[in-house]
Amino acid sequence: ESFWNELNVSFVDTTTYQLHYDEYSVNQWQKLFPADRYPVLALKGAPASYPMLAEHRQLQKYMTWSEQIMDEVRQHQKKL
Repeated sequence: ESFWNELNVSFVDTTTYQLHYDEYSVNQWQKLFPADRYPVLALKGAPASYPMLAEHRQLQKYMTWSEQIMDEVRQHQKKL
């Protein structure tokens, strides 16, 4: 909760559920958190396993980073 408070983010409601993401639980996610009822989900941690499973690496090509994140990456790389 303090993480979100520091960012001045407030929520209308909260729910707790131990749900992990993998390709086998997509239907469960969609059933429990339909987009029309839950347009935004704020999670306490990453919904995926870490480290990433090898068979999921091809999904990285669909990831798009914001320009702000890319600027931070470039600045960090310059310092290396």
